[in-house]
Amino acid sequence: MLDTELDPIEGKAVAVKLKELGVRGILVTMADKGYIIELACAMPECLCPIELGGRSYFEPTAPGLSDWMPTADHFPRLRKDGGHLDVDNVRLAHRLCNRVDYSKAIGRSYSRDLARVDSARRGAVLLALESGATLKVVVWNMNHRSGRRNWGLFEKGGELACDIALLNEAKSPPTDVSLRVRSDGTTVGRDDVRHGGKKIRQWATAVASPHDLDQPRDVWALPPGTQDRRSKLVASRPGSWTAAVVSVPGSKPVTVVSLYGLLDERSDASVHRALSDLTPLFEDRRYNRLLLLGGDLNTLCIGQVGSARLARDQGVLDRITRGFGLVDLLREHIRINDPERGPLKGCKCSLGDECRHTWTYRKSRASTIPYQDDYLFASRTLADRLLTCTALPFSASWPSDHAPLVATFR
Repeated sequence: MLDTELDPIEGKAVAVKLKELGVRGILVTMADKGYIIELACAMPECLCPIELGGRSYFEPTAPGLSDWMPTADHFPRLRKDGGHLDVDNVRLAHRLCNRVDYSKAIGRSYSRDLARVDSARRGAVLLALESGATLKVVVWNMNHRSGRRNWGLFEKGGELACDIALLNEAKSPPTDVSLRVRSDGTTVGRDDVRHGGKKIRQWATAVASPHDLDQPRDVWALPPGTQDRRSKLVASRPGSWTAAVVSVPGSKPVTVVSLYGLLDERSDASVHRALSDLTPLFEDRRYNRLLLLGGDLNTLCIGQVGSARLARDQGVLDRITRGFGLVDLLREHIRINDPERGPLKGCKCSLGDECRHTWTYRKSRASTIPYQDDYLFASRTLADRLLTCTALPFSASWPSDHAPLVATFR
């Protein structure tokens, strides 16, 4: 039970809430007598995702035995040790928190239970993101090793179903995928065998959507007054970026670019090369008013303040934001929706209180060190319509070393 003085007045209010959740028995009795004065999970480690409501979130009791329904936990004496459901040996707990705590006590594996927590967190994030949204965008490095299997996540009803997907390391989709997809299919870098190197990349950047896709057919690359201002977009590294124009219902066409920081040279050089290819598009008023740019830039920004390494990584981001006037939507989300967040916990950057990174990349499946090298940028007109932009949490079974970025717009 909770370590607190008896308060029957507060307790009776909790008892009413417990009854509304379908709870009967010892928990209601304890609340009525003032032993439980707060509807909150009393476990040392509450596993209920904060996105759902954390310790204070409970679901009604039901035959399906919800993970987050209230249960009576034997404490401090376990039932296996002779403990009973008495007022001095019970605390309120979520069913799953209760189960995991007991598994720890008896040495039983609980990895599947933790996977259920991750699944609940992802579901809560996605539900919150979609509330009130008219446009949903996903940015994701699919992991080319499982890229073909991951396409199903974007189908209607899939976990990552959206209006626009900007994808990296994308293999050609299976023939039964219903989405419209633009991609070169393969990536040709400086280290490709056709250029005397050793690599063959059977994957590339891609743009996918359930809506009609077109390509920017020409752009105005030269100043006014020039006889022929048009220019065809050509990739210096075919497959390292893909541009498209998406006809979203209820909206003017949106220009989108999926960009990958190709590691055929220094990643900042690769991104700069791509940005130079794309400069005419970014400056063409027919395309740049509603524009999105996203992908895995392989730009970690973890060098020491004042170092050349950090300056080069930051230079990539500054060229996009200051040079082309695009807005970093992950930072914009924090500014709007979580202004008190502060630095990313555990981040390896040297920016101190100025850090506003988001965890998007892990170096191994078991790693808990947060890195960011995935980004989504938007023109100011689109950024002004932003509702949310965040990275989905990692889980043990997630099929990529990158987390999807999910943004929604009015």
